Amino acid sequence: MPTKWPRLCGLSTPRHTSLETDSTRVTNLSKPYNMDTKEIENRVMKARQLHEQGCNCCQSVVLAYSDLLPIDEQSAAMMASGFGRGISGLRETCGCVTGMAMVCGLCNQTMMVKGLGNRFREENGDLNCFRLLQQQGRDHSCNDLVACAARLLGETL
Repeated sequence: MPTKWPRLCGLSTPRHTSLETDSTRVTNLSKPYNMDTKEIENRVMKARQLHEQGCNCCQSVVLAYSDLLPIDEQSAAMMASGFGRGISGLRETCGCVTGMAMVCGLCNQTMMVKGLGNRFREENGDLNCFRLLQQQGRDHSCNDLVACAARLLGETL
């Protein structure tokens, strides 16, 4: 396993050494989380910081919710690594949107993905990375899109 992932994404040693989790954590994945405003804002700040430290957009969104996932942070960072910049730089589906879908899937909340995508599109005008960053008259930075995705996840989960 490459040693650059934890360093690149500002991560310390993973909490888990395997993909196994305790039964309490897995049980809690089947119900919504009801986060308060402060917790959501903390996750938004964490996502922004991760992005500023070198994580791609997808990793930043996923890792802001890593404590809810049934995998360790390093595995989550590696899983999301190929989806930044619109799927490995192809500028297709925004990595922030992909990150939201990954978190929902890992939290057993896949029925929320379509609604999250629609809300992201309503707020930002598109789901496509290239078009998001090229929109005239809009101030879109990847870090702002990361924050938006992290906020939408917190409001929905």
